[in-house]
Amino acid sequence: MIIHYVTQKDTALEIMAVNAMQSADNPAGNSGYYNDFLKENGLDPDKSEVLVSSNLGASANENDGASAESIQMIQSLFMTQSVDVFFADCDFFYSLGEFDYLADIREYLPEELLEKYKDDLVYVKKYRNREKNIRSA
Repeated sequence: MIIHYVTQKDTALEIMAVNAMQSADNPAGNSGYYNDFLKENGLDPDKSEVLVSSNLGASANENDGASAESIQMIQSLFMTQSVDVFFADCDFFYSLGEFDYLADIREYLPEELLEKYKDDLVYVKKYRNREKNIRSA
């Protein structure tokens, strides 16, 4: 028990990828992969880490018990504001809009910061599927 607290690192960034394809040779699963990122942002990789959760999957099938458990875990992480970066397939991403977990970043960041990172931000302009036409931004 004492070893855990002595060796535990601060979480600098937590990334969640839902319905992500798993690959044994994916470098993003290796904590050392983020060392340059941590250093560039003034953090010591020996004291801070980037956590990646990519083992959560959720389907549209409401009778799928594993999906229900994953959705509960995803909702808990969002409610506790534990997620900094979120990736998901299109259907799951838009289903989160029903719960107001996602918001327009322009409502929270100042204009000068948005301008500084304008080449790094991606905005959804329009999404269309057979049942509905969803517009945002």
